[in-house]
Order: sequence, then C-alpha cells, then structure tokens
Amino acid sequence: MLAVNILVANLAYAARLVMPLLLLPVLSHRLDAADYGVYMYAMAVAQWLSLFIEFGFNLSATRQVSSAVTPEAIAHIATDTQNARFTLAAGAALPALGLLLWSPQFASAPQWVAVAWAYGALTALVPQYYFQGTHRLRDIAGAELAGAAATLGLVTTLVTPANQAVMLPLLVLAPRLATTCYLTLRMRRMLGQARLGGYSFASARRSLSSGLGLFKFQIYVSLYTSFNLILAGHFFSAAQIGAYASADRIMRAGLGFFSQISAAVFPKFVAMRAAGDSNLQRARLIAIGGMLCLGLLGAATVWLAAPMLSRLLFGSAHELASDILRIQAIVVPAIAISSVISFHFLLVDGQDRSLNRVVLAAAAVNVPLCLVLMTRQGVQGAAVSWVVIEWAIAAALIAMALLQHNTHRIKEST
Repeated sequence: MLAVNILVANLAYAARLVMPLLLLPVLSHRLDAADYGVYMYAMAVAQWLSLFIEFGFNLSATRQVSSAVTPEAIAHIATDTQNARFTLAAGAALPALGLLLWSPQFASAPQWVAVAWAYGALTALVPQYYFQGTHRLRDIAGAELAGAAATLGLVTTLVTPANQAVMLPLLVLAPRLATTCYLTLRMRRMLGQARLGGYSFASARRSLSSGLGLFKFQIYVSLYTSFNLILAGHFFSAAQIGAYASADRIMRAGLGFFSQISAAVFPKFVAMRAAGDSNLQRARLIAIGGMLCLGLLGAATVWLAAPMLSRLLFGSAHELASDILRIQAIVVPAIAISSVISFHFLLVDGQDRSLNRVVLAAAAVNVPLCLVLMTRQGVQGAAVSWVVIEWAIAAALIAMALLQHNTHRIKEST
C-alpha cells in the first residue's frame, strides 16, 4: 500500500509540474523571447502565491484527516481548511498587485498578474490533504493528469504568436479551474452525508491558527528558493528571466519528487511514532540512505544532460539555461537530505519550531546574498545563492538528526 501511495503521489506531481515541461519547447519556439519570459515569470509568481494560500495545510491538515475517526470530523477539518484558503486567496491579491507595480516584467502585459494570482489560488484550493489523509491518491493523480494533458493539447493546437496575449492565459486557466472544481466536488461526494459547512471567518481563523507553524516554514523556504526568481525579475530582461525560469522549472519538477516521496511516507511515519514502533529509527536511516543515493544520481544526470535538454527545450536561450542548470545540479543531494530529515524526523516528532528556526536563518541570509551575487555574476548569481543556502541547511539538519538519534539511543540504553 505504501509503495502504491508513493507511485500515485508522484503521478499526481508529474501531472502538475512535469507534464507542463512539454509546453516549454512549444512556447519557446512559438513566442518571442520577451513574451516567453513574461509567461515563465508569471507561472513562477503563481507557484509562489500558491505557497502563501496553501499555508502548509497539505501537511498539517493531512495529519488531522489521517487521525480523524468519523466522516463528520473530516468534514469539519475540510470546512475550516477550505475557508482558510479562500481567505488567504483574497489576501494574496495584495502581493500580486505589489508585483504589478514593482516588477518591470509585467509592464507590457499586466493581464499576466491576474493570471498568476488566479492560477496560484486555484492550485492551492485543491483539497490534496483530504486525498492524502484518506489514502485516495488515485483520484487526485487522475484529475491532475487529465488537466495537464488538456492544457498541453489546447495550447499546442490553438496558441499562435498573433493570439497569445489573450488565448494563452485562457487556456492555462481553464483546465486548472476544471481540475480544482472536480476534485472539490469529488471530496464532497466521498464525505456523503457529512456535508461541508459554509464560509465563516471564525472557521478560517481556527484552521489558520492550527497551521501557522507549517505556514511560516513554507514562507521561509520560499524566500531562498522561488523568491530568487521573483527578485531577479526586477533586475534582468525578460529574455534572461525566461532562460532562468526554464532551467528552474526543470529543477523544481525533478526536485519535487523528493518531497512527494517524503509526503507520501509521512502519514506512515506519524502512525509508527504514535504506536511507539521500535522500527521507526531504522526506517528513518533507511529513508536517508535511499534519498541520498537518489540525490547523487539526480545531480549527475542533470549535469550531463543540461546541454542537450537546453537545446531541445529552450531555443535561442539554451546556452544561458544550460549554465544555470549545471549550477543548480549541485543542489540535488542537499535537497534529498533536507527533505527526508524535515519530514521524517522533525515534522513527525512535532519539532516544527526547530525546523522554522533553520529555514528562517537561511531566508535571512539568502536575500542579501542573492542580491550581492546577482550584481557580480548576473542572473546566474541567483542560482549560486540557492545552492549555497541549501547545502548550509542540509548540514544543519544532519547535525540535528544526529543529535536526535544519539539522544534516542541514550534513552534506550538507560
């Protein structure tokens, strides 16, 4: 069952982030460099806004749903969570408007700010926590695959250089809207007579209070990952941003598999800890070893394949994209290590605050470091900053995991 959940979780993730990679060669060859750069920047903003709206509920609410014993309890959790997300979606309009005024990327195409906000909100409103917590990942995987395939087919068939300003935003949003609506209705049907309640701010506030720790974690993480691209958008041309965002999209798509694997296993580790399972520490060490091997293999693959992938996907921007990909390849083992330690050690043990302190320090260092490196190395400096910060985080988490493991052994011996 666990292996099936991991496979299905990765299929859903592939639909959401990997399948859209197939759009890149279509759009990079069909649009000019500036229009392509604006599209890629808008999609990066959408992903950043979705983190704000999602609020960490795909972990915190999953934990609550998996431990709930009645459909009524699950319906109560889902009501509070969705109400919180609607509230946050409204609030996310403010940073979106701020980017419209701050970033020159949207100066010639302001409609993409609205697209970024809507796409981010619709992505975050998917009740993924329900399907994870009830081990029904097949439903979300099938819906996401269908939506991604529809986007690919519609954009490839209908978008031209002449109509892209209107047609591309519509064709990006329509399948995302359909997927979110379908999965929400699917959750309602599965709950049966345990109906979701209506919107109330009190309901939203309850959920926001319970998920605040993980929200802080996600926002801090975004300040040294996706925020680098948003920051670069103020300083570099749309063509350079398009090259960076393209390389970054490949890396995020690949790296996300680590978090998907960890998230799929997360409920199992939570259950093992709750039951006092003596095999928990051994399972954790096996997970670290396996993820490290995958990380090293991934880094080597990206480094070797970067020139070929860039020529195939990115057209005239392939040289810059290849350079950025090779810099970012160095980060893969660090992400693999950090993912498993964050999920299977700290979050399972409820040490959200310890994890928040690590990522807060990383976020505080990254923003000035990124600015300095971009002034010296151009847009590649944003990639270098990310690599440095991720390895520093991995080192800190390894030290924390070793301390926790040694403490556990000492308790067992006494």
